[in-house]
Amino acid sequence: MKKILYVVVFITFVFALLPFMGNRVAKEELRNTLDVLRSYGVDIVNETAQEGYFTSKYQYELHVADEHKFANYLQNILEREIPSSIISLVTHMNIGIDLEFSNFPISDFVSIDIFPTALSDELKNRLLQSDKRFAQSLDRVIQERALVYHLDFHVVNRDFEGYIKSIDIKIDSDTNIETAFLLKGVVFAGEGSLLQPSKFSIQTEELKLKIDAEEQKFYLQLAALSNQGLFESASTYDSKLHIGSIALRLKNSAGEEINTEAADFTLALAVSSHAKMASLSMKSSLGLMVLKSPGGSLGIESFLYDISIDELDKDSFERVKKLAASMQKRGANISEEELSEAIVTLLSKGMKMDLRALEVQRISLNDSNMMQGIFSHADLKLHKREDLAQKIKEDPSVLSESLDLNAHIGFGKDLVALLKTEIPISAMAFGMGRAEKEEIVFDLELKSGKLKLNSKEMN
Repeated sequence: MKKILYVVVFITFVFALLPFMGNRVAKEELRNTLDVLRSYGVDIVNETAQEGYFTSKYQYELHVADEHKFANYLQNILEREIPSSIISLVTHMNIGIDLEFSNFPISDFVSIDIFPTALSDELKNRLLQSDKRFAQSLDRVIQERALVYHLDFHVVNRDFEGYIKSIDIKIDSDTNIETAFLLKGVVFAGEGSLLQPSKFSIQTEELKLKIDAEEQKFYLQLAALSNQGLFESASTYDSKLHIGSIALRLKNSAGEEINTEAADFTLALAVSSHAKMASLSMKSSLGLMVLKSPGGSLGIESFLYDISIDELDKDSFERVKKLAASMQKRGANISEEELSEAIVTLLSKGMKMDLRALEVQRISLNDSNMMQGIFSHADLKLHKREDLAQKIKEDPSVLSESLDLNAHIGFGKDLVALLKTEIPISAMAFGMGRAEKEEIVFDLELKSGKLKLNSKEMN
């Protein structure tokens, strides 16, 4: 009986110590993270702690003291350029972080709130001098904690979920420009690193932006947004964006208005890189769009764009991507000529393109009835040619000698008739087409530098 009692006491004692052990491990992890932030130009302005038996809460207020060092840190992690406007804004703002976690080592749950706490004195004074009402409105938004990013992170499993607090704010200005911003229903989830997740998804119920500047107005509304992505590496990833509805309205000082409404927009992008080859594909679709302006109107139904590019030389493709990204960085010492040479080198290795569809099934121009639209598909083969870089400098048309192209383009007959009326010069081009059922068709073939249109060689 005594042995059993000793075991029970021992187990109870161990479990009683677990919170203290877990708290110590968590504090060590926090200390390491803060040390990393300090080394990259971030100062800890304020720090408070509430350490209980079951849970611990920490509150930090951070300030980016070294803009250049912090920007380089983010760019190295994300492997892309961070817009200077975002870095500048973060530099002139204090950021609050509230952390809460369990003291038990068996729990890996960390709850995080991130929010702006104050503008820097420099920025606040500058705003007060230039636009007092705007500065006061922005300060009110910050003080009311209207901008909060909440995250629940599981340290061991390396997955997370969270939300952005619903935002409904209005900003005034001395110039009588009123800005209203609404964001609601934002939830997200992912796996892996917080800055570089291997899997990520986000849904947004509604985003609305309205700017009223007396005679000029801007209105944008997006609803039912979703985005999913799988990121195996910087060179292999797959993402998909969907927007349920889009409304855009513009009004200029002359009273002219442009109204656009669209529905069911999708954009999918996939990039893969394996062994010595790379490929990419993109597919975009739009269910409906109506655009009205003083110059006329346009309506389309069922737009589709589907393309893939394969057999790209991996090393050349990665170099083009790297140079293009580097050109976006501040102070980058990359010339357009260097990027152009890299692109020519990539083309000299050969490639294959398959345009499976570029089409608008139905179209309306200037309030006409809906008509059969535009349909096209094409395939292209660019043959490998090691001397292309040198030859293209002497004669740019040499590129066509390495191309094999087959393309089909069709226009609905009613659309062709309307275009001939609206744009008389187009009659000459359509006269070269071939009538086929309810379409005017163009078949293009390019091989060994020779072009054929509807089986007729073009000189």
